[in-house]
Amino acid sequence: MELLNELEMEQNEYGTLMDRFLDMHMYITSALQRTDVKALGLQMALDLIHKEKNIDLITGLKTRTQTGRPNWDKVYMLMLGNRI
Repeated sequence: MELLNELEMEQNEYGTLMDRFLDMHMYITSALQRTDVKALGLQMALDLIHKEKNIDLITGLKTRTQTGRPNWDKVYMLMLGNRI
């Protein structure tokens, strides 16, 4: 996690001087999806902490951890869109 934290800080520091060199998407794949009612309380708590402190409670990074599995079609389209 320390390496990701250093990369995130470096990108924030040099972000205005160069293009983003790293795009992090953090997922907890064993957790329930955001749309599942059982996970609603956890999601609300994580969202509030991230909004107030600008850090993710699970990783300690500024990048927000998502629950569930990635939407790979959306991820790939974002990746291709950044290269076009």
